[in-house]
Amino acid sequence: MNRRIHEATFEEHIVPLYTEIYHYICRLTDDRELASDLTQETMIKAWNGVENLNSLDAVRPWVFRIATNEVNLYFRTQRAQKRDHLVDEDGVLIIENLPSMGLEPLEVIIAKSDKDAAIEALNRVEYLYRMIIILHLIEGLSFTEISQMLHKANSTVRYQYKKGIKLLRKNFYHITKEI
Repeated sequence: MNRRIHEATFEEHIVPLYTEIYHYICRLTDDRELASDLTQETMIKAWNGVENLNSLDAVRPWVFRIATNEVNLYFRTQRAQKRDHLVDEDGVLIIENLPSMGLEPLEVIIAKSDKDAAIEALNRVEYLYRMIIILHLIEGLSFTEISQMLHKANSTVRYQYKKGIKLLRKNFYHITKEI
């Protein structure tokens, strides 16, 4: 692919997704600054991989897959760093480090409104289910597109979506009951 076609493909099909990708990552991470950084990484990887794109019809799920991979990589790195700080050189858990790593028991969260309660309820849903809910309900991807992104069977994605929705409802009920 020559340079001009490469740039045109990126500008026409990938750049318009920037805001969607940013909001998607922001919902997954609940951190705007981090979402901005990971969106930039996503765009860089999309730029570098645009030559390998087979079909322009698959651009949107492909870029969302890159974004998902970037978020997963970030969280894996964070978990590894936390594990390194929680154990000594012999692999023994250092109890004193638990509070500094944000692992103390969660305080009761008081939601300000139903919207805040819904956001909090979604944030409490396990990451995999939360990602599928966001991709389907908020980003508007079909179950087929999500299953292609995640390399899972369509039926698996649908099952995980339904399970996530059940968890979301349960969390929402508990949060609104706390208010």
